[in-house]
Amino acid sequence: SRSLRYSLSNVTARIPHQSPIGSEEPIGDSFPPGEAFWRKPSGFPHYMTKRTEAISLKIIDIHTHIYPDAIARKATDSIRDFYQLDGGGMDGSVQMLRARGAEAGISTYVVLPVSNSPRRVRHINEFLLEQSRLHDDFTGFGTLHAEMDGLLEETDWILQNGLKGIKMHPDSQQFCIDDERLF
Repeated sequence: SRSLRYSLSNVTARIPHQSPIGSEEPIGDSFPPGEAFWRKPSGFPHYMTKRTEAISLKIIDIHTHIYPDAIARKATDSIRDFYQLDGGGMDGSVQMLRARGAEAGISTYVVLPVSNSPRRVRHINEFLLEQSRLHDDFTGFGTLHAEMDGLLEETDWILQNGLKGIKMHPDSQQFCIDDERLF
């Protein structure tokens, strides 16, 4: 059988070129012979096993951020400046996240908020809860701040309202992960 040799990220693998999907090109890197990822024209990837079966994959973006429209651009610019990033043209809005994600075939977004101010924690958590309820493809986390009052009560509120976890960010919130205030 013919085989196609391809290379991504300096990793080379050999896979059979006979595909029931047709002329789509393989993507991915090193897989056992006879197995590879294939991207259909719709952009949704499938995992091919020995050229006979396709299993749809669910693509989850495990680390995303969104902001209310009124502050999205400012928040994104601040993060970009803090970490000296180029930003990739993202504006921090729900609409842009979902549009860019749809282009990439992403079906679920884990949305992780961070509050750089103890007084903004509840407001941010309420925003994430609202967005998680509006968008079935969002899995929302809550946030806490090491300097906030009522840390345990806010933890209970986050969990009781269905947010799936808690994100804290020692770097931007300026605390040590083993800070006594957190225990």
